[in-house]
Amino acid sequence: MHTPFLPSAGQRAAGVPPAVIASIHPNRIAPVPITEWPLWARAVAKIRRPTDMGLGDTVVHLIGNTRSEKFRKWFHRKFGRTCGCTERQRWLNQKYPYK
Repeated sequence: MHTPFLPSAGQRAAGVPPAVIASIHPNRIAPVPITEWPLWARAVAKIRRPTDMGLGDTVVHLIGNTRSEKFRKWFHRKFGRTCGCTERQRWLNQKYPYK
């Protein structure tokens, strides 16, 4: 799946060797410190809710459940597969956590 919000196979967390990340937890993505977040991530984080675990939850609230559900259904009908929204939300929450 191509998206600017998920790293490609060749990318990795800045300054952290892949072996270190894999040894800690094989399915865990190394979080980025808040001071190193890109400008767009810091802007989205300003509208977070107290219950949001990370940036992925805030993006879901920003888009809205109704529009998101309509998009998911349309995407599935059009392309015959899932859009990857849930995986993207999980990735954003792990990469840019609030706590």
